[in-house]
Amino acid sequence: MRLITIKQSHYCEKARWALDRLGVAFAEDAYLPQLHQLAVWRATRKHSGGRADRASSSLSTPVLITDRNELLCDSQEILKYLSERFTDDKTTLYPTPEAATIETELHDQLGPHCRRVGYYYTFQDKRIFRQAIEETAPRWVMAVFPLFFHAAKIRLTRAMKITEERVERSKHYIAQEADKLDTRLADGRPYLLGEQFSAADIASACMLAPAMLVQPHEGYGAQFPRISDVAPDFRLLATQLRGRPVGQYVLRMFAEERKQK
Repeated sequence: MRLITIKQSHYCEKARWALDRLGVAFAEDAYLPQLHQLAVWRATRKHSGGRADRASSSLSTPVLITDRNELLCDSQEILKYLSERFTDDKTTLYPTPEAATIETELHDQLGPHCRRVGYYYTFQDKRIFRQAIEETAPRWVMAVFPLFFHAAKIRLTRAMKITEERVERSKHYIAQEADKLDTRLADGRPYLLGEQFSAADIASACMLAPAMLVQPHEGYGAQFPRISDVAPDFRLLATQLRGRPVGQYVLRMFAEERKQK
């Protein structure tokens, strides 16, 4: 299988997590934001069944091309496909319909808000943006980094409607969703649905990861800016989330359930 990604994307991390957890062999083609579009177009142009991820554009990632030449262009579709094909009743990622309901809400609502906040603060400092992309950046990008940074900032800011006012609304939404998740976890359950790990747990951990700045040594599959390097208000947001029950749960999911190849 072949997975086309933007390396840092929390939607792509969802797909990587499921593939790794279920022991499915795959090759990852990782790209920088904007540079991924040609690869996605090449992969999807001959597949009439391909469509955009609901939280992004028609050239969004992840895109999974299966060993049967099937094309999946939405992280939720990828998880459902993998669960149906590679799990049984005991290991399914969707033990109840609620798993898909929670996953969809987190994917469609919380995910874009956390992404907006992450990009907003990353774009405030060229040095931080550079550190975040060095893992996957081609040499030519680093050679013309100032130009690439300027172009990416303009296009992504417009595409994701990143403004100070919208970022503040996104931070408020993240806090509200964290409250809801804290309440769900208040009875001491190990997972969102109770005793069984599910797609809802993958979704919640991945969607909150950009706001919490989960690091590779903590289990995330790519490099986010380090908490110590970001602006004070972003550092405060990440630190506060990490201190909440849902933040501790997210870190535990990455530490205990994120099995990387």
